[in-house]
Amino acid sequence: ISAEHLTQRVDETGAGDELDHLAKTLNHMLSGLDAAFRQIRQFSASASHELQTPLTILKGELEVALRSPRRPEEYQAVLTSSLEEVDRIARLVEGLLLLSRAEAGVLKMDRQPVELSQLLEEVVARLKRLADSRSIELRFDPAEQVFIPGDREHLGRLLLNLADNAIKYTDPGGKVLLSLRKEGNSACVRVKDTGIGMAAEELEKVFQPFYRAAEARSQSEHGTGLGLCIARSIAMAHGGNIEVESRPGEGSSFRVILPAGI
Repeated sequence: ISAEHLTQRVDETGAGDELDHLAKTLNHMLSGLDAAFRQIRQFSASASHELQTPLTILKGELEVALRSPRRPEEYQAVLTSSLEEVDRIARLVEGLLLLSRAEAGVLKMDRQPVELSQLLEEVVARLKRLADSRSIELRFDPAEQVFIPGDREHLGRLLLNLADNAIKYTDPGGKVLLSLRKEGNSACVRVKDTGIGMAAEELEKVFQPFYRAAEARSQSEHGTGLGLCIARSIAMAHGGNIEVESRPGEGSSFRVILPAGI
């Protein structure tokens, strides 16, 4: 049994004695290790694939630009396109680092009292132009002040990812509605859209790194499949979680639950 052969198992006698119990315990441990190794390999393969695409585009554009002398405006167009690919790589690497730190439990958190209503208004203001360009109604109904202890930057990214994702997969003329309320000792943020929706078997998969549903891929070529995974990681780092309800063709509703300790 080794890292290359984690499918091997210890023979169980079925006698129910201590040795049989030990064999079952070892096999259970090996199953967990096998799943973890497969997940790491899949993650590495997906990350390599996502990095390869912008790097290939970047290399190709620069090679073509250097093949023969060009006018200044042509060089400027190549540099502009190259910068877009560099930004794409930078966002991907930043997301991978955040996920790695979150999983290791070392995500840097500057915990301060954060007023969620104000933060949601800022998110709506940042995404208003994008929503308007797609003829989508983006709205946050003002709510009572709800304070939670957390990192404002990370929480802003969580909410931005959810709202941006909702806009991305909502057809023109649709709606994306954000709401906030306090439920007991928790703050509940809901991001509801009238978009393409998801099948029941996809609801947990969407939080996996690099996962993009077939319908989502057909709607948009952009995106790395890290947004929802990062959002849930940030929520869990704050002691909370994200739940999702969705039906194909009827939209999705993401519910962020965070402990409100203030």
